[in-house]
Amino acid sequence: MGGRGSGSKFVTVQYPAFPVGARIFGGKGASREDNAQKRAIVTRFMNEAKEGNKYRLGSGIGSGGEDFEVVHFNRSPNKLGIRSGGRTIALSRANVAKYIANGATLISNKK
Repeated sequence: MGGRGSGSKFVTVQYPAFPVGARIFGGKGASREDNAQKRAIVTRFMNEAKEGNKYRLGSGIGSGGEDFEVVHFNRSPNKLGIRSGGRTIALSRANVAKYIANGATLISNKK
């Protein structure tokens, strides 16, 4: 069962790359607008991240288009972590900013 008309459709979600100033200067030398845009992207990602979501990173400086997954992680205050290449780290603003600086795309989610 479960033909074409049943169930919900998966929607790809994209998070844009940070502005160049925010990526290169890391926030200290970036403009106010660049930092605001970076903050908005990280906040949106943090609000939408759910356990089981898988993302593909954008390619660029320090990133080669690898995949990562949001997983349950007890050592994180929000009980979520980022698993990439067998390593899991807490899903925090700083870690998210490092991971998605070159953009990210939601490629699958577990329902």
